Order: sequence, then C-alpha cells, then structure tokens
Amino acid sequence: MCRVIRVVVGEGESIDSALNRFRRKCEQAQLLQDIKRTSHYVKPSQERRLQARKALRRLRRQMQRLNRLNA
Repeated sequence: MCRVIRVVVGEGESIDSALNRFRRKCEQAQLLQDIKRTSHYVKPSQERRLQARKALRRLRRQMQRLNRLNA
C-alpha cells in the first residue's frame, strides 16, 4: 500500500518544476485517491449506492455531451 515516489532535482532545475513533476507522479499513481478511499470504513451497501450514483452521473454527462454534439 505504501508507495514511495521520488523526484530527483536536476542541477540547474528549479524547485517549482520538480514540485510539479512530483504532483504529476502522485496523480498518476492515484496516491490521494487511495488515501481517501482507505481512510475510513464504508459499509458494502453504502459502497454500492455510491457506485450507482457515480454511474448515473457518468451516464448523464455522456448524454449531455451527445445532446450538445447533435444540437
């Protein structure tokens, strides 16, 4: 579960660019999503409800995109 993300700051490279690379690597590794998901217990029934809501939102978004393209 513990992932080590390393960013080596090159010579002449600014700290800001290294920090941006670190943030990108964290996003790609989905580190924050894992921490948020495992930080507290969610009952299986509630997990199913959340999954259904996400699916419904995703479907609505897709329908809106299709409507915009067809209009």
